[in-house]
Amino acid sequence: MRSTSKGKKLALAVSAALVVFALGVCGCASNTPQKAADADADIKAAATEPAADEQKDEPAAPEAKDDAADKTAVGGMIMGSFFDKDAGDLLEDNYTNRELVNAGNRGCNACHEDLADVMGDSTRPALHAIVEIGYGMKMTYKDCATCHGLAGGFYSPYLGDLLHGAHYGNQMFVETYNGNCWSCHAVAYQADGSWDLEMFDDVVHEPTLGGYKDAVTNPKSREWVRDHGHGSDYLNGTRTEAEPDMTVELDQRITDAKDLFVVYNYPPDQLDMKAITDQNNTFTLRGVAEEKSYTVEDLKKMPQTTVAAAHECVTNGQGGSMVGNFEYTGVSITDLVEDCGGLLEGMNQANILCYDNWQFAHNALPLDIYMKDAIIAYELNGEPLVQENGAPMLLVLPGMPAGAWGKFIQEVQFSHADEPTNILTYATSSPAYAGLMNYINAGWLVDDGVEVKLGETVELPGFAWGWTDVRAPLGQIQFSTDGGVTWMDYDIDESYDPNQCVQFTVKWTPKEAGTYVIKVNATNTDGETMVHPIGLFVKVNA
Repeated sequence: MRSTSKGKKLALAVSAALVVFALGVCGCASNTPQKAADADADIKAAATEPAADEQKDEPAAPEAKDDAADKTAVGGMIMGSFFDKDAGDLLEDNYTNRELVNAGNRGCNACHEDLADVMGDSTRPALHAIVEIGYGMKMTYKDCATCHGLAGGFYSPYLGDLLHGAHYGNQMFVETYNGNCWSCHAVAYQADGSWDLEMFDDVVHEPTLGGYKDAVTNPKSREWVRDHGHGSDYLNGTRTEAEPDMTVELDQRITDAKDLFVVYNYPPDQLDMKAITDQNNTFTLRGVAEEKSYTVEDLKKMPQTTVAAAHECVTNGQGGSMVGNFEYTGVSITDLVEDCGGLLEGMNQANILCYDNWQFAHNALPLDIYMKDAIIAYELNGEPLVQENGAPMLLVLPGMPAGAWGKFIQEVQFSHADEPTNILTYATSSPAYAGLMNYINAGWLVDDGVEVKLGETVELPGFAWGWTDVRAPLGQIQFSTDGGVTWMDYDIDESYDPNQCVQFTVKWTPKEAGTYVIKVNATNTDGETMVHPIGLFVKVNA
C-alpha cells in the first residue's frame, strides 16, 4: 500500500430517449396496490405541524420525524405522497431541497431502498441475470442503464415505454402517492441553452440542482448564492472544501471472494445448472494440431499458472460495484496450445462456447488477447470455483471485461479472419453506445449517505480501472470536495499492473458540520475520461 500526496469532469447529458427507461426500474407496478383511502389516512395521520421559523432568510424545516411516520412501507418499498414536501435523507433539510426540489420524493431509491428487490419479483417470467452486485451494495438505476439503456437493448429490452406504462398503470403510484414525471426525472440545461430530461439520480449530487446551471463554472453564481444567506456556494446547501484535510491511499489488493458480483449470462432458472456445473465436464481446444479435451483433474496435472486480474462485468454501470481484483489458478492458454501441438496455420483469432451456450455475442477476439496471459481457471482466491463464479472451469482474459470471459467454459475455438477485430474496441467507439460502455470507470464501494462526527476522520473505499485490452490503461484518479470546481489528481504509478483495478481509500477529516458531496473521476493514459464523475454524500454531524 502506498500513500500519495495531494496534486491538483465530463458531464453526462443523457438523451430523453435513454433516461425515460429508468422511471421503470423503480418498478412500482410489481407490488400489490394498497387501497387509496387507507394509504391516504395513514399519510394524514402521520403529518405533523412544521416547527416555528427560527431564521429570517427561509422558513424552518419541519420537526424531525421518524421515516415510518410519513413514509408507508409497502412490498419492500418506502413511499410517501409527492405532495408531502420532503428534503430526503441525503441533502440538507433546507427550503430549496424541501419546498422547491422536493428531493425526498424523487429518484428511484426514494421509493425503492434497493432495486434488487424489484428484480426479485416472483411474478417475473424468469429470474434476472444479475443476482448480486457485490460488496453488499444497494442497487441503483445506474446498475441497470448499460443493459437496458439502448433502444432495442444490449441483450436486454429497452424499458422506457414498458415501465412508463407499468408506473402510470399502477393505482398506488398515481393515485395514492401522486407519482408523476418529476418523481424520476429532472430538467437539465445544455450549453447551447436548450434543455433535456435526465434522471433525477443523475443530478442529485450536482451543484446545479436548484437552478444555477453555471454553478460550477461561474464563480459569480457561487458568490451570489452565498451572499444571499444560503450558507453555501450552492442552493442545495452542500458544504465545500477546496483544500480538504485528506490523504488517499492506492493499492491493488486482492478482493475477498464474498464481494464478487454474481451475474449469469442467461436466467439460471431456465437452465440445467446441475449439468452445466458437473465437475466431470471437459474443456476442449479447437483450431490446434491435435484437438484435446481436459477435465479439472487433467488441468491439475499440468504446469500451474496463477494470475491476479480485475474482474469487472462488461455491463457494470457508472460507478458500479461489479468489479474487484481476484486471483485465478489454472493452466495458461499458451501451455494448453503447446500441449496440443501448436496452432494450425493462419489462426489469428479465437472465440468461445460455454455450457450455458454463451458465445460472447458470437464474436471472436484477436489472438494476442488469448496468447498473452489468459488461463483456464478452476480456482478463485485459492478455493475451487462454485456455480456463481463459473464452475467447474472459467476462461479468464486479464485486461478484458468479464463478458468476454467464459463461465462454464466448454471450448476455445481458434480460427482465421482477414481482419481480426476486438468488438469492444469498436463498440466503445460507436456513438450508439456513447455513455453506456464504461471502459473507464471509478466509484465508491460504500452506499450513499455516509455519516461521520465532526472532528473524526472518515474512510471512503473505492476503485478505478480501464479496460486495458479495449482502450487504454488507467492513468489518473481525481477527487473533488467542492462540487468539481477544483480537483486533486493522483497519478497511477507505472509499477502498477494495468490488468488489475486500483483500489483507493480516501481518509478525510471535514472541517465543519453539514452535508458534503465528494466526487471521484478517472482518466486513462490516452486522456479519455469517465462519462460522469461519481458523487457520494457525506453527512458530518456536529
